Amino acid sequence: MNIFFVMSAATTSGLPPKIEVKENQKNGTVVATVEVTGNNFPKLTLVGDDILKYIKVVDNPSCINTASCNKFDLVTVKVIDREKVPNGFVEFTDGSGKNCILIILDENDNVPVFGSQRYKATIPENITVNTKIPNLQITATDFDENPSLKYSLIPAGQNSKGIEDYMKIEDKYNGSITVVKALDYETRNFFEYTVQVFVSI
Repeated sequence: MNIFFVMSAATTSGLPPKIEVKENQKNGTVVATVEVTGNNFPKLTLVGDDILKYIKVVDNPSCINTASCNKFDLVTVKVIDREKVPNGFVEFTDGSGKNCILIILDENDNVPVFGSQRYKATIPENITVNTKIPNLQITATDFDENPSLKYSLIPAGQNSKGIEDYMKIEDKYNGSITVVKALDYETRNFFEYTVQVFVSI
């Protein structure tokens, strides 16, 4: 009896350790092309179900009329929103034991939102100049990852004339307001300002 053994080549991989793509890619966009080499009918599959809402794996057009495709496209099926993708990354496997992480890069595409539409504080007229107003912290939030917000203070309303030099936000990355000029209740007992916040790019 003759016994023949047919040895198949082990699957090797051209899969990179990571791929980075920007969020907000339109539906139908090829965000990456990955090639897997070897003779064991290579494949590329997603790890995890949630990302199937955003990306699918398809054969690259170069694979038309071929028995086994080793090149794959990662295509969006829905606009990618970084804030809604679990963990901010997608994991793929090619069957060789090697995985690839597709990282969704965050963009500043959300408008900062203040914690309150109106802030109010009462301070003594003899408050020391260059003192931050206690118990008053203007805060805004941005759903983008690690946003850098800049604050500014401008006079507002009918009581705003001539108050430019009394209070300031000295640290533009912090919403604390500092009294920078001596106050006099008899001269002025009400101040109204508008706080603006911008995303620093």
